[in-house]
This record gives sequence, structure tokens and C-alpha cells, in this order.
Amino acid sequence: MSDLPSLPAWAKTLQRRIRQRGIDFFILHGPGVRDLHPLGTRRFGTIAGCLAQVILNDRSAIVTYDRRCGDRVLRSGRRERLQDSAQGVRQAGRDEPGPGAAAGSGPYLRYQLSGNPRFSAAVMIDYGETVAPAGEPGQLPAEDRSAIVTLRRWACEPLFLQRSVTFCLLVETTATLSAALVSDARTFEIAVPVPDEQERYAYLAGRGSRPETFSTRKRSAPASRSCERRSASPRDSLTLTWV
Repeated sequence: MSDLPSLPAWAKTLQRRIRQRGIDFFILHGPGVRDLHPLGTRRFGTIAGCLAQVILNDRSAIVTYDRRCGDRVLRSGRRERLQDSAQGVRQAGRDEPGPGAAAGSGPYLRYQLSGNPRFSAAVMIDYGETVAPAGEPGQLPAEDRSAIVTLRRWACEPLFLQRSVTFCLLVETTATLSAALVSDARTFEIAVPVPDEQERYAYLAGRGSRPETFSTRKRSAPASRSCERRSASPRDSLTLTWV
């Protein structure tokens, strides 16, 4: 029996767009980006974990990046620093301009794709506003401008579009992201909302709770009404008020 969970609407949209081809760069945005997401039966984790373990789990390599930790590549169940594991980065002869995600991942992917016709990959860039921030191009640091250009180049690079390569940039709101990147015809935005009532009940049930055990601020209010009232709160805060 498969351990894969039922996917929320945003994840189904992402899967469908990946199958349709033509676009390989997705901007996942909204308050749900920082919430918990299903990983399997009674298992929940970050959106990066959901992408890597559920939606894109068939990829040969998963490259993750945020500005604080830099590049990491997860392959064969092992997480390493990209520059330590990617021989292609060293053999590529040069890095692309920009911070880590725009420096090591491109040469690594091109090297692997050129040497292995079955290679596939996903690149997840967290806290995208720190890599491609909003602002007038002339007022941004040269490093940020170079990163924005590199990300837009990835979105239209024929090699990546023809093969199974997917880029997912995570950000809570597109208002903090480069307008040029958001409006680029080769990028696609997918809103990730906070979980609805049904998803919240599924999360609580997975932690061993039952509707009749949910505590409320007013004992006279039904548990379902309490769940509806708090529908705008993150799922991971539920266990602080419900037992």
C-alpha cells in the first residue's frame, strides 16, 4: 500500500503543470509556505520536505538552497554540500554570477544532464526574497542583479526545458520578490494557502486526536465551529490550543 498522502490543491496544480511541460520555474508563494504539509500517513513536514519526498521524489537529485546555508544536494539518500559532491561544478571551469543558488547549481545540472540521459533534478530555493529581492535594478547590489538574471535564464534555458528539471522558488509574498522574475512569461506562480478545515482535521486525527477531544475557548461551542473560526491560523499552531 502506498504511503503517499492525498495532495492539497496547490500540489496537484504543480504536478499538472510539470506534466504539461513548457514551464520549469515555479514560484510558490503565500502563508502556507511556512506551514506543515503532508509527507505520508500521519506524517507532516515543511513544504521543502513535501516537494522532495512526495511531489518530486522521482528525481535523481534534489538541490536545496537558502542564502544562509548555501547549496545542498540530496541524492541516494545522502545530503552533502554541492561543491563537495558535484564533480560537474569543478569541471565546468567557471561559476555563474550571483549567490550560491545562482553559482553552483547551473554548472552541476548541465554537467549531469550532458553525461546522463536519464538524469533528472529539482532545485528548491527557499527565502527567495533574499536571492531575488524586489527593488529598482539600478539600486540593487550587483550580486542581486546577477542572481535575478541567472534565475530568469534558467527559466528559459532549452536544456532544462527539454529534460526533467524543475525549479521551485519559495516566498511568503511576491511583493518582496523581483518584479522582473515574477512577470517573466517563463515563470509560473502557484499560491499556497493555509490549510482548510478538512486538512486541519486530518492533521489532528493523524496526531491521535478526535473531534470530541478538541478543546475550545468556550466549552459550549462545537469543535467544528472552533476549527472554522481559527481557519486563518497556521496548522502547526493547532496543537498549542487543541489537545
